[in-house]
Amino acid sequence: MNGAQKAFFEEKERTLGVRLNDVQKQAVLQTTGPLLLLASPGSGKTTTIIMRIGYMIEVLGVNPSRIKAVTFSRASANDMKERFAKFFPHLPPVDFSTIHSLAFQVVRQTLERQGVAYGIIEESDKPGIVSKKRVLREIFEQLNGSKITEDQLDELLTYITFVKNKMLPEAEWNMAEVKVPKKVEILQRYEEFKRTGSDRLLIDFDDMLLMANDIFTSNQEVLAEYQRRYDYYLTDESQDTSLVQHEIITKLVAVHQNLCVVADEDQTIYSWRGAEPDYLLNFQKIYPEARVLLMTQNYRSSATIVEPANRFIQRNKKRYNKQMFTENPATEPISFTILEDYDLQANYLVDQLKKLPTHGSAAILYRNNTSVIPIMDAFDKAGIPFYMKDSSIRFFTHWVVEDIKNFMRL
Repeated sequence: MNGAQKAFFEEKERTLGVRLNDVQKQAVLQTTGPLLLLASPGSGKTTTIIMRIGYMIEVLGVNPSRIKAVTFSRASANDMKERFAKFFPHLPPVDFSTIHSLAFQVVRQTLERQGVAYGIIEESDKPGIVSKKRVLREIFEQLNGSKITEDQLDELLTYITFVKNKMLPEAEWNMAEVKVPKKVEILQRYEEFKRTGSDRLLIDFDDMLLMANDIFTSNQEVLAEYQRRYDYYLTDESQDTSLVQHEIITKLVAVHQNLCVVADEDQTIYSWRGAEPDYLLNFQKIYPEARVLLMTQNYRSSATIVEPANRFIQRNKKRYNKQMFTENPATEPISFTILEDYDLQANYLVDQLKKLPTHGSAAILYRNNTSVIPIMDAFDKAGIPFYMKDSSIRFFTHWVVEDIKNFMRL
């Protein structure tokens, strides 16, 4: 480590209180060529990413506009923007965005150049817009002669995302294990509707990815334009990235290969909608010059959590040989309480929360949106305040319940 590098780390520890371990420092300093950073839960991934970007700008003199950070969700993109501004308030902003945002930029510019009128199909039901859910409800009813249930609709939406993110040809649309009747015919009708059901081409969020990849494949001029735009790419949460997303990034970095992929194959939870963790396992085959670093120290959890988590995840055979560890002491042991039904479960949670000095220290994880309804009801009745990250799933604002409430008001 040279003097400038050492000074950078010492200054950030003094001003920000950020002390990086040896592996984190290696990740910060490895700025050229392909890098796969396998970051276990609680290993300081976001801090390392932000420090790496700051180092490139402050010490190496990289122009911030030449760096592109691609995140999995809009929330994580905003979180990184805020963290970067907090760590480096004196530096110009870096381009943090989702892969969908990047893809849509490519699609929008190409369609406008071609003079093609287009519109966006929104995922959710909103008045005054073309809704993907509404279109699929109508097609399902036409083909099956009955109304679609909410569970079937969710399954159908997932099926369409899976097909597109896997880049499956139409001949293979039937391979996905989905119980929705006539799923292939519904998808065919849906694709036809987007082409012919309006005075303009309709595009959904999955189309943005496929269309951007097709544009890069068929139009070398556009691809070269975007290859010249950024000198450094960083992708976060890459274990949740799909085949088409990997294809887009691979094309963009083909010239300079300055790509930092941050991921953890042990945390892949979106394979059911097209995520491709095999990309991580084959990373050095795709990029023979790649360096792989393992960030395995967990700063967040106690040994009581980390040790059983390690034993559990090692059952997975498709993974890198790595062992998460923590220097945090053990705390209260993990306990299991088995309850017979939702009511007993909700009442148990109310009793446990009443014993706590502050409710803000407790988090509740639930399996799906439906299972949280009796819990919300029990908390309301017990006067226990709670916060839901995704408040849009609230039962009483569902369109079906809204209709029932309107009938009752009438």
